[in-house]
Amino acid sequence: MKYRTIGTDPKTRREVSVVSLGTMHFGTATDEATSFAILDRYVQAGGTFIDTADNYAFWTGAQGGESEELLGRWRRSRGAGDEIVIATKLGARPLAPGTSFTDNAEGLSAKVIRESSQRSRDRLGMPRLDLLYAHIDDPKVPLRETAEAFAALVAEGTVGLLGVSNHWAWQVERARSLAAAAGLPGYEVLEYQHSYLRPRTDLPGSRSPDGMPGMVSGDVLSYLRAEPQLTMVAYSPLLRGGYVRPDKLDAAEFAEFDHPGTPVRLAALREVARDAGATVNQVVLAWLIGAEVPIIPLIGASSVTQLDESLAAADLDLTAEQRTRPGDHAGGRPHDSAMPDWRKPGPRGWHRDRPARLVPGARRQSDPPPWEPSRSTSTSCISAGTPGGYRQGLAVVRRGRRRPGRWCSRRAVSPGRGRDRVRGRAADRLPGGWRWLRCC
Repeated sequence: MKYRTIGTDPKTRREVSVVSLGTMHFGTATDEATSFAILDRYVQAGGTFIDTADNYAFWTGAQGGESEELLGRWRRSRGAGDEIVIATKLGARPLAPGTSFTDNAEGLSAKVIRESSQRSRDRLGMPRLDLLYAHIDDPKVPLRETAEAFAALVAEGTVGLLGVSNHWAWQVERARSLAAAAGLPGYEVLEYQHSYLRPRTDLPGSRSPDGMPGMVSGDVLSYLRAEPQLTMVAYSPLLRGGYVRPDKLDAAEFAEFDHPGTPVRLAALREVARDAGATVNQVVLAWLIGAEVPIIPLIGASSVTQLDESLAAADLDLTAEQRTRPGDHAGGRPHDSAMPDWRKPGPRGWHRDRPARLVPGARRQSDPPPWEPSRSTSTSCISAGTPGGYRQGLAVVRRGRRRPGRWCSRRAVSPGRGRDRVRGRAADRLPGGWRWLRCC
């Protein structure tokens, strides 16, 4: 097992294993005997970083607490002490049985933070929580109130490190800035969903029409690069078995991975796994651990066998060539490695012309471009805005007739001109009578 330090203050920072164990289903879907066996094996292998939350497992019809209670019983039966770092979360516990965090969460008021942290300490049997996260954001409570309430627990000695999960990057930065300005401890650990496959970012989330704040995105990775003292913990790194059971990725809960880049990245992942003599799950975890922005994967397991497979990833070192094949690094753009060369940006930021392999009625099968396309009102091309009010557009025509619906290239066109007025001459001739034309 390998280890790294989380936190910066010598009084609260901790050394933890690079693989964290999640206990979401312990005490419910995973019975107590199996849960104890998994925990014992994890510690035996050198694991020291266990994760839970006060709302696990509310989906069984209760309000949560089962996971923390089981960990408390395990700690007492094994005599576990400070050598095991336990992280828990608050703020997403439903206020009533049968409800959810999406519509009835306890929130992050000062009163809730104090009362919920006390309940977690009681269930875990710990006088001090090693790491306490704000589980979800609470738009009804000022960030200052939340930051001051968490800092008060650290000052009292009932909490060590502070963390944040499922928040927008601007909320994290603002909360940390408020704490720093007041001379208070702030968030030092972030827990977000992250894996090798790249999600779409244009889908609404369960709690926000703007998307899913719990997903690691470019702004979060950029923030981690700018603040290297922060630690990222990635939950659901193996997509709940999605890498070994592709049918799971077809489920509605994984709609964000339904795009043409996914099968390309999966193929590269399997190739690297064969070369490395490892499983695809192990390659994903090793890819996260050894990333340019290092990440601690938070794994789940329902058996000791599953746990052993994941723990072996800590000793798997991917070569630079193997890491480049599945993706540049943890912060790489999601589509670059999956895009054919003609889809990648050219030297001036435009996309290269599509190769001459078009057939009538053919549809684009590659990844979407890095810019967001918008429907042009003056042409039937898909176009992207350009400076000065001009649009980039390209129509594919045959024998002088436009074929609408093709993806645009780098020809500049004026807005508001007639649909059939072609501006310029044919640029390139393609087989079968097809040719690129600048469109209006």
